[in-house]
Amino acid sequence: MSIDDDVVRIAERHHHLARTTELLELGLTHRQIRRRFTGSLLFPVHRGVVSTVPPPFDFETRAVAACLAVPAAVVSHSAAAYMHHIRRSPREMLDLTVPTGRHMRLEGVHVHRTKALPDADVQQWINGLRLTTPARSLFDLAAILDGPALRSAVEDARNKGVVTDLELDEIGARLIAPGRPGSAMFREIVAPLLGSPPTQSGYEVIVREALREAGLEPIPQHPLRLPNGRRVFMDLALVDSHIDVEIDPAPTHVSKSAVAADKARDVQLALAGWLPARFTEDDVTDRLRSLVGYVRALHRQRLAA
Repeated sequence: MSIDDDVVRIAERHHHLARTTELLELGLTHRQIRRRFTGSLLFPVHRGVVSTVPPPFDFETRAVAACLAVPAAVVSHSAAAYMHHIRRSPREMLDLTVPTGRHMRLEGVHVHRTKALPDADVQQWINGLRLTTPARSLFDLAAILDGPALRSAVEDARNKGVVTDLELDEIGARLIAPGRPGSAMFREIVAPLLGSPPTQSGYEVIVREALREAGLEPIPQHPLRLPNGRRVFMDLALVDSHIDVEIDPAPTHVSKSAVAADKARDVQLALAGWLPARFTEDDVTDRLRSLVGYVRALHRQRLAA
């Protein structure tokens, strides 16, 4: 086995990433590492972090790379919520939280600082990713989202079982404090939800009722295990015809990473025998009748096939 095989083996543990210190321990020199950049055997990501696969790097790779580059950093806010598959979370900028007083700068990374990030609020993934727990991620989102967006994210996480009311109540009791970012919004928006059944977004409720009036029986938040092992929850599922009706944000509010994630999900749905039918919030408000007609036609076509 060559030394480059050892490099690949090490990198496979960290989403095809490795620290240069690990390569030096294998016996490579800094000069030999740089030569592998020129020969396209290695690719620099951050200072002290390299990849065995070329860019562009996907969101998870960027997140793991940041954690390898800054051992004290934790993926947080929208980035952590995205990794927990919480609705409306993806964003182009990667959020990292570091202890107050730690100065760092990474390309494409938005740095947050805090005095309060105990181990109980951090998850450690086997690939080297460190991220805030779902409950802590939602508390942090309260500092950067408006009320409707925060409510939508919290209700999505509650619907999917990503977070429990007990965990949200505990994080609020521990972190809400005068002057702490997100405290007022969390108290105002999240606290009143606890103890009540989670609800769908208003747009999904409108579509669900319209489809029922058309003689269909959509099931909200229907779970499905995809071929790649990921478990997803469909906005509205027509189980008999295997149609997944998804209500997405208006196009102007969708990031590139969100679109890419949706496309990858749709491919997996198709492999599982489901037909994804995506509509936007604008379709719901401006073209509801056409939306219902289209879904009903797809339903009949699938049943007749």
